[in-house]
Amino acid sequence: MLLKAGANLEAQDNYGETPLGAAATGGYVEVVDLLIRSGANLEPNGRQPLACAAGEGHVDVADVLIRAGASLEAIQHAIHCAAYEGNSVEVVELLISAGANPEAKDEEGWTPILVAAQRGHMEVLEVLRKASPNSATHIILEGGPFDFVMKWGDPDDVKLLISGEHVDAFEALLMADIRMRAM
Repeated sequence: MLLKAGANLEAQDNYGETPLGAAATGGYVEVVDLLIRSGANLEPNGRQPLACAAGEGHVDVADVLIRAGASLEAIQHAIHCAAYEGNSVEVVELLISAGANPEAKDEEGWTPILVAAQRGHMEVLEVLRKASPNSATHIILEGGPFDFVMKWGDPDDVKLLISGEHVDAFEALLMADIRMRAM
């Protein structure tokens, strides 16, 4: 009814959230679909409803947004959010199938694989690892980072073998492996 009366699809609340962003965050797939069909911007003011849906684990909403034409940048940002929250393996699989790269770094240098490892989201981490079988982090994880250290020596010695950009990865993955073994 509000749309027929000319409601502004790009109206923002006090936090800059649009109706599409709010519907995506809430998982309201029918509302998301209606707003998109009515012309709502998929990435209003640089905000990304896809990232909101992915972070919340709303696979149906994420699928609608991707099929509606979400940009690869939005898809990539969404996989970082999904890895951080760890709410849905299905969302991560959807984003990978839509072109997200599990090894792409965010503005702080973190990859989705490292984010999932650091946050302890083991199921999401496994999906990301399988999608990126030749990555340096996958090699570190083979057999588990703890096994890697035990095989190759002292953790400080192993750090010297890993290039500077992978030291943080190694530490995050080692902690994830220790958490997983403690379960």
